[in-house]
Amino acid sequence: MTQADRTNADQHIETIHGDLFQIALEPRSRPEPSNNNDLDSPSSFDSNRRRVVLLHACNTVGSWGGGIAVTFKQLFPKQYEVYREHCLGRSPGDAGPTAKGNEKEQRSGQAEGKGRVRGGRGGAEGAGPDSIPDSTHRSSLLGTCLLISPPSDTSNNNNNGNEPKRDVYIGCLFTSRAYGRSKDSPEKILASTKRALVDLTRQMNEGTARTDDWELHACRFNSGKFGVPWEHTAVIVEELGIKMTVYVPPEET
Repeated sequence: MTQADRTNADQHIETIHGDLFQIALEPRSRPEPSNNNDLDSPSSFDSNRRRVVLLHACNTVGSWGGGIAVTFKQLFPKQYEVYREHCLGRSPGDAGPTAKGNEKEQRSGQAEGKGRVRGGRGGAEGAGPDSIPDSTHRSSLLGTCLLISPPSDTSNNNNNGNEPKRDVYIGCLFTSRAYGRSKDSPEKILASTKRALVDLTRQMNEGTARTDDWELHACRFNSGKFGVPWEHTAVIVEELGIKMTVYVPPEET
């Protein structure tokens, strides 16, 4: 990962020219022990002990078919299935990774346990129009974050020889109902982004966890296929005081 061009102009956002997915592909190294050899001491609590999250903006249709989402789908096929079934209002089954749902879904009975989705009907990505999730369910997802945990079997079985070597969470920020010509307006996307980031923060602080237990890594979400300038999204991240590392492809400025 190239880190030569690093900027800290923003208070909470650290921008790095490099590959977002490199952190998932790099093997986890053992943290250096402190002077008292206590690896549980605060001084030894580093990124190797935090929960690493890769963030990106998503539609509520259940498609990772364009832009950086294609790479997410290739590297994390099991997490994609959780996302897709979540959009369709169905349970992804007992095997594989689970997702942390939002309170609204839990109250309405659309989520079970740790965000496993149940009920509803739908079909696979690219299926006919009858397989597209209904508008009511899609509206309930908008402005929420689906936080998908690593698969329990530690293998994504993507068969492309590029297996992730670290356990990472996938953060799906639902910022637009659809994509392409049917994507939401920039104003609606930004409003949904703010709500989704608030939902992510809530989930990071659930139970005994705290915000410092998590390490957020993201692309310049919303700026690709959704067409919203990154500067507008960055303002929201700063306003909410969310710390994250944002990756810019080396060939871009």
